[in-house]
Amino acid sequence: MQDIEAKDTRNSFAISKPVAALAGLGLAVGLGWTLTSGFKNPPTTLATPSNTVSIDWPYRGLCSDLTIAVNGQPVEFREKILKGGLAHASFPVSTGSHQAVVTFHSLVPGLNRDYALEIIVDQQPPPLDAVVQGGIEAANSHLTIEEEVVLSGVTEPGVQLALENRVLEYGESGEFKETVALQPGWNHMLLTAIDLAGNRTARRFSIFRDTADPEVVWQTAPDQVFDQKSARLELEIKDDGRIAGVSGQAGREKAIIWHAKGEGRWVGITPELHEGFHEISVRVADAAGRVTSSKRQIVIDSSEVLGESALGLGARGEDVRQLHKRLSEAGYLAADKISSVFDSDTQAALESFQKAEGFEVTGLADGETLIALGPKIFINLGSFSLVLDRPGQEPKRWTIASGTGDYPTPTGRYVIYEKVMHPTWLPPKSEWAKDAKPVPPGPDNPLGTRWLGFDWGSVGIHGTNAPWTVGTASSHGCLRMVTSQVEELFELVEVGTPVLVLGGWENDPVLDKYWPSDPPEQEEGEEVARR
Repeated sequence: MQDIEAKDTRNSFAISKPVAALAGLGLAVGLGWTLTSGFKNPPTTLATPSNTVSIDWPYRGLCSDLTIAVNGQPVEFREKILKGGLAHASFPVSTGSHQAVVTFHSLVPGLNRDYALEIIVDQQPPPLDAVVQGGIEAANSHLTIEEEVVLSGVTEPGVQLALENRVLEYGESGEFKETVALQPGWNHMLLTAIDLAGNRTARRFSIFRDTADPEVVWQTAPDQVFDQKSARLELEIKDDGRIAGVSGQAGREKAIIWHAKGEGRWVGITPELHEGFHEISVRVADAAGRVTSSKRQIVIDSSEVLGESALGLGARGEDVRQLHKRLSEAGYLAADKISSVFDSDTQAALESFQKAEGFEVTGLADGETLIALGPKIFINLGSFSLVLDRPGQEPKRWTIASGTGDYPTPTGRYVIYEKVMHPTWLPPKSEWAKDAKPVPPGPDNPLGTRWLGFDWGSVGIHGTNAPWTVGTASSHGCLRMVTSQVEELFELVEVGTPVLVLGGWENDPVLDKYWPSDPPEQEEGEEVARR
């Protein structure tokens, strides 16, 4: 019996030792948990853009209260919750930097804890200056032909700097420089700087990487012929970016004005050009600086009348044939070379003629060259004589009637301004014609059948219905010729033919050339006219 009791006692003792150990352990843990009450890893700095500061700090132990002093002054909470191991509090703070003390109040007396906290209320976005190095700056964008650019700038130390999703590094002073690879076409990117308070500054960059030169597609055919002095040229320009401009010229000096018509279409208008070949050069530049040049030859054929337009290599038509005839008559072009095409033989003949006449050697049939190749009219009032001089041919002579003493024919240099077949006579504004009526074409018309008007004073050369007056001073200022002779003259001259009217007394070499001291042998027509 005693043995049984002793055994029970030993078993009870054996069971109580583990229980006691566990109880002691729990007591130790509880005591340690109580003694280490406080916030878990509280921050030492809190930055916010709001004047209402919030803290959400986890704690351990038994928390009876939470107090905060800012700059030594207790704050009044707007909200405070202590529950489930989390302390939540919000309170007002003015903008700026503040030193605060957060006090954790424990249920166990003497276990309160203080935590120093710097509060920064910052409402200013961080500065962020950045530029793209390389390329061309355009409106709100950059253009480049390079595969990469450099983004550089400066920001506020301590911020988080990121380009899209990539964090960028910067120096102690906030300076940064980053190489950015570009894809063909548009590259849009966002650079952001976020300070400790969460304030954000962003800069957007749009960079266009141009990978292709502009392509010029001519809508004007090679050697296209234009029947106007100015040509209308058309282009289509293809490019992966924006076209900055189009320039060009005809030949070496004549600039072309270009107009954008949308959808890549451009129209160029040339200045007035001489007849013949013209090399049109075009230069296209895109906004990224890529340049393409192109050339095309065109032909101007604006007239069939010699003298209405200058003629050059490549000109064609009846006006060229007339030019060839004049060059041939002047002895500068072989008769078998006469054609309707201005070729290298034409150009060589013109250059020889220009050199012989002392003109600027251009190889173009224009201006003084055409005048020199064309006929000229010389009139000697003192001899009642008109001479038509044509290059390469003997001069033709006719007798004329000139103005009376009361209505003298004016002397000077003129040109044929107009040619009229079967003109109507209109009374001039003069006392002698105040009661006269217009006379239609016909045998009674005082102008005869032809009128060659000068470029001054309503004076001209014309026929007459009184042929017996030819060879006398009997007109009212005009120059009369008999019908057959004025009709012949009419066919041999054109608008623009120079006319020199001399009185016969001048010291002019023209008089010695055409009216020397010994009068020339008169043509049959002149003798008839005098009779």
